[in-house]
Amino acid sequence: MSRVFFDMAEKIGTRIRLLRNALKKTLSDFAKELNMSVSYLSEVENNKTTLSQDNLLLIMSKFAVNPNWLFYGEGEMFKGDI
Repeated sequence: MSRVFFDMAEKIGTRIRLLRNALKKTLSDFAKELNMSVSYLSEVENNKTTLSQDNLLLIMSKFAVNPNWLFYGEGEMFKGDI
């Protein structure tokens, strides 16, 4: 895999943490809402693993997350009111 992919994945993990904090959710609560284990979500936020495409789509859909912000850090975090 290319370094660009890894850079993007690391930044997504960081942005997932920013999103969770913006939503004022604990790691446990956020993981439960997404049907993920706390340890898996922690690994994502710490850039040790990546999210599946399905999980990314779920997060964008459930929380009205702007895909440009999530993938590239561009624009506002949310598409509209949450």
